[in-house]
Amino acid sequence: MINLLPPEHQSSIRAGRIKRFVITFGTLFAFTIFANILLLAPLWLSLALQRNELTRELDSIRKSSIFAQVTDIEAAIKTLNTEIRLFRTKEKERFDITPEFRAVIDSRPAGITIDSFIFERAQKTRPARISISGNALRRSTLIRFRETLEKNPLFSRIQSPISNLLKEVDIQYSFILELDKKANAS
Repeated sequence: MINLLPPEHQSSIRAGRIKRFVITFGTLFAFTIFANILLLAPLWLSLALQRNELTRELDSIRKSSIFAQVTDIEAAIKTLNTEIRLFRTKEKERFDITPEFRAVIDSRPAGITIDSFIFERAQKTRPARISISGNALRRSTLIRFRETLEKNPLFSRIQSPISNLLKEVDIQYSFILELDKKANAS
């Protein structure tokens, strides 16, 4: 198509078209923004009211006695979890003494009763120990019991006071058994 208009007119027509396009696009954009604001205003208002209501409910719950109980329970749970973690770490360091107790009980001949076991943890200067006390019907039975314990590889040393041998019958005895470090390492 041939344009017979002078160039000044052509440029004013182009400028008019650009103006109309900008005005139309700007009006359409402003109308879209206004429509969105108009349509979203009720949603914004309902959300603001709902937030205020939930805040009020939360404040009333925090002031109630049930919330205080729940807070106390949560604190108790945290304390319990801390104790469980501590127990688990200490459990790894646990010393299994069952074989030693079993060895003492199994080596006990007839006529020997055991009244007490006392376990003492190892210290820097001495190994772990088990103290046992009880009653023996005869001195010979008590001596045999001591010899059996001395032969057991779980014990490195048996301490027996002289008072264990003073009486012939109905003897109140006590032994201190030092645990062998090598046998307990396995």
